Amino acid sequence: MEGVILLTGIETKRCWDCGRTLPVGEFCGNRSMKDGLQTQCKACQKKYREDNRNRILLYQREYYEQHLELRHRQSKRYFNTLLGRLARVYGHINQRCNNPNTHNYYRYGGRGIKNKFMLDEFREYVISDLGITHIDQIEGLEIDRIDNDGDYEPGNIRFIIPKENMNNRGSNS
Repeated sequence: MEGVILLTGIETKRCWDCGRTLPVGEFCGNRSMKDGLQTQCKACQKKYREDNRNRILLYQREYYEQHLELRHRQSKRYFNTLLGRLARVYGHINQRCNNPNTHNYYRYGGRGIKNKFMLDEFREYVISDLGITHIDQIEGLEIDRIDNDGDYEPGNIRFIIPKENMNNRGSNS
């Protein structure tokens, strides 16, 4: 059975729902169980999910709504750090360059502009080479390419004020 580590070396197991004894391949993995397998066989689990679909969806929706505020607070805490803010900037760069469904793709990826950074490389470059060590240093600034026709790559990015960035648009040339 791929991906499941069996702790007991058993070849068959009894399903708690239907009572049949089946090969271990008929059970999904569950690392929290002693034998590393679910208590229900795959067929019984499928039947349970089908029979209780609405109840499961309702529980998931309620859980999501109850924990939304917590996730929002944790997200705000992360993105208010330098590494979090740089991750967000990097994500926006990737969207502009790689996602044709993004509203401004035609200005970036549509023109052949590429992001040549990986996330860790981007963070390292901004911190080491650009000398940004605290989030306050980039507060209110936007990422900019020095050569407007160049890629997002080392030596071609900087942080500038939005007014200056708007003047660099191709429509203002």
